[in-house]
Amino acid sequence: MALHTLRPIALILAGVFSFSFLSGCGGSSGGTDTTPTTPTTPTVPTTPTVGSLSVKDGLTKLAASLVDNTILPAYQNMYSAAKKLESNSTEFCALTTPSNTDLEKLKQTWRETNLAWQAARTLKFGPIAETFYYSRVQFWPISASKLALDVEAALAEKSDFSEGFGSQKHQIQGLPAMEYVLFNSDPATSLVGAQDKENRCGYVKAITRNVSDIMEDTLLQWNSGYAQSFKDGSGDFDSKKHALEKFLTIWFEYLEIINDDKLKAPLGIGIPGKPDLLESAISLSSLDNIAVNINTLFAQYQGGNEFGFDDYLTQVNDREDVNTALMTAFDTLLANVNGLKNDTLTDLIKTDEGRVKLQELRKAITELRTIMSTDFVQVTDLAPGFNTNDGD
Repeated sequence: MALHTLRPIALILAGVFSFSFLSGCGGSSGGTDTTPTTPTTPTVPTTPTVGSLSVKDGLTKLAASLVDNTILPAYQNMYSAAKKLESNSTEFCALTTPSNTDLEKLKQTWRETNLAWQAARTLKFGPIAETFYYSRVQFWPISASKLALDVEAALAEKSDFSEGFGSQKHQIQGLPAMEYVLFNSDPATSLVGAQDKENRCGYVKAITRNVSDIMEDTLLQWNSGYAQSFKDGSGDFDSKKHALEKFLTIWFEYLEIINDDKLKAPLGIGIPGKPDLLESAISLSSLDNIAVNINTLFAQYQGGNEFGFDDYLTQVNDREDVNTALMTAFDTLLANVNGLKNDTLTDLIKTDEGRVKLQELRKAITELRTIMSTDFVQVTDLAPGFNTNDGD
C-alpha cells in the first residue's frame, strides 16, 4: 500500500473537527465564471499485466477491507455522533433559561454530527438507500430559503412529533432542518429567545431521535448480514466483483455531487453566485463538508490505509504507474481543498479570486475522475456505472 497523506476515517473526522473552515461572511466584487478544462486522457497499454496476487484473492481482500476499514467505521462514527447530539439536545431543552453559550455548545455538537454524516453519506447504497433513510437524514439539494419555509410551516402547525415524523416531508426530518432551528439569526425564532421554545425544542429532539434511530438501524442491518453479503458477493450482489462495482458507482456519483451540486450550482454563472443553493449554508459549513467528502473518498480508495484499490492496482495488476498517477491527482485535489481552510464557500463565490480557486478545485476533481474512469477502469476491469448522479 502506498504511503500518502490520508488517515483512517475516524482520524480524518477528528482532524477535520479541529481543522475548521468556519468564519464570517465576506464582501464581493465583479467577475466572470470559467469552466474547468477537460484534461488529456491518459493512455493505457492494451497488453494486461499480472501482479503477485490473483484477481480472485484481490477481490476478496478488497471487499473485506472496504467493509471493515471504511464502511462500518463511517456508520459507527455517525451513529455515535447522532447519539451524542440526541443527548445534548435533551440536556439543552431541559434548561429553563438557556444561554447563548449553551446554544453554542449544541451548535458544535451539530457540526460534529454533520461532519460524521458527510463521511457516511458518501455510501449511498444498501440499507440506507433502500429504506429512504438517506434523504430523511439529509434531504438535499434544497434551497436554504425553501428549507426555512418548510420548517417554519411545520413548527406553526405545532404537530406532536413525539412518535416520529410518519409520512411528513423528508426535508423537515433531518440535519438540515435542525441546522435551521439552531443557526438562524432571527431573535424571534432563536432557541434562546423564541417564545415557542418548548415547541422548537420538541421538534429538535424529534429530529435527533429520528436520525439516531435511522443510523442505529442502518448499522444493525450491515452487521446483521449485509456486510457479509458484500464481502461474499451474495444477496443483492451477483459476485464480489459486482459488489465492488456498485461501491465504485456510488464513489463516482459522489465526485459528481461535489462538483455539480456543491460547487457548480452555487457558483452560478457569475458574481454574486447563488448562496441560497449552498449545502449547510446557514451554519457556513459548506467547505467543511467538502473537505470531509474528499478525504473520505480518498480513504475509501486506500481501504482505510489497509488493503485498498491502490493495493489492488499494484498487487493484482502490477500497475504502480496508474496508482502513482491517481495519488498525484489526489494530492492536487487535497492541496486545493486545504488551500481554502481560511474561507467559506459563501465568501468565495462572491469574488473573482474566490471563484478562480473554486474552479481550480473543480478542475482537480475532474482530473481525478478522468484517470479513474479511464486507466483505473481499463486496468482493473472493474466497470462501475457512469452518469448516475440524479441528485440526492
